[in-house]
Amino acid sequence: MDRWTKEVVEPIASELKAEARYPFGQPHWPFQTYAKAATGMDNSPLGLVIHPEFGLWTALRAVFVFDDDFEVPTHHVDWHPCDCCVDKPCLSTCPVDSFGPDGYDWKGCKAHVASEQGVVCLSGGCLARHACPVGTEYAYDNEHQAFHMAAYI
Repeated sequence: MDRWTKEVVEPIASELKAEARYPFGQPHWPFQTYAKAATGMDNSPLGLVIHPEFGLWTALRAVFVFDDDFEVPTHHVDWHPCDCCVDKPCLSTCPVDSFGPDGYDWKGCKAHVASEQGVVCLSGGCLARHACPVGTEYAYDNEHQAFHMAAYI
């Protein structure tokens, strides 16, 4: 997917005379900061940005950076979907409690997904992400999620 993204984005960036930045490879760019600035989205309790309609099922594959300054419309979201969510099932669904007050335990998550016990997460995607009630109709299909989870480990 990363290779495909570059194949699609690079000609567009060249035509626009812009630098393309990606959420993969080096250096690590602050894509969540970019998302929040461009869309008005904010972090969910999982640390992922959440969209009021699409929930946790958004992905930014590239951004364009321009040398020239120009006016860009700003987006403001009047409400945060997590404020209305009393039970916060995303925080209690992870089988290895990877999400907590100290942030995301990516090492524990990755070890679980790579283990025999993590086959459900590996083949169907993050259970905590699936537990979010916002945007469930936009969830990636199992094949798409399995692709990302395999790339993760």
